[in-house]
Amino acid sequence: VHELVWPLGGLAPGARPPVEQIHAFRERLESTHGSTAEGFQAMDIENRGYISYDHFHSHLVRLRMTTLDAQGSQKALELFKFLDRDEDDLLSPRDCFEAMELAERIRLAMPAVDEAKAFAEETGVLDTRFIRDLTVTGDLKLRVTNFRRYVAHYYGSFTDGLRALDPDGNGFIERDIFVKTFLSDGYFLSLPEALEMFNALDVMHNGKIPVERLAIMEEWGSL
Repeated sequence: VHELVWPLGGLAPGARPPVEQIHAFRERLESTHGSTAEGFQAMDIENRGYISYDHFHSHLVRLRMTTLDAQGSQKALELFKFLDRDEDDLLSPRDCFEAMELAERIRLAMPAVDEAKAFAEETGVLDTRFIRDLTVTGDLKLRVTNFRRYVAHYYGSFTDGLRALDPDGNGFIERDIFVKTFLSDGYFLSLPEALEMFNALDVMHNGKIPVERLAIMEEWGSL
């Protein structure tokens, strides 16, 4: 399953973040065809219920979102992989709708992340009001709470669990360690789920989880 926030393999030089690519694609489909569903049907020219990469690339060209040359092919393939949630090299309606829904949730959270980061860079102070808005609203609040309980159960406390994932003691948890740990133990069933949680806990939006900051936030009731 392909990651939407910080791709583990990195992006092509000059490429837009996955969330932005998916959002732009969704907007173009809806403006051109009226809805995402009708856009999918337009791409599925053989009415098979799924779309191959070739048909996807051709439709992106018709939408004027890419070109037929090598650079355009690379751009189309990158977006195709982000949308292909089950990694079967075919796009189904479910693939597209799930990827778009996740990307939209992440995209809507970005202003709060950017505001918190700017505030911290300017003042040196982490304003937990912004973080509270980001990490503990709606369905994500329940998921964060359940995750904290799970970590506390197996490590003695949530903070001890975070520190266990920081073997070098540098105060941060790297994304790959977090994802591999909680995918391998079965807590998360897919990479997007693990990355969504990582994104919620990466309160500085720098690709790392700050262990001691989260410990303080938990103590203050801001997590």
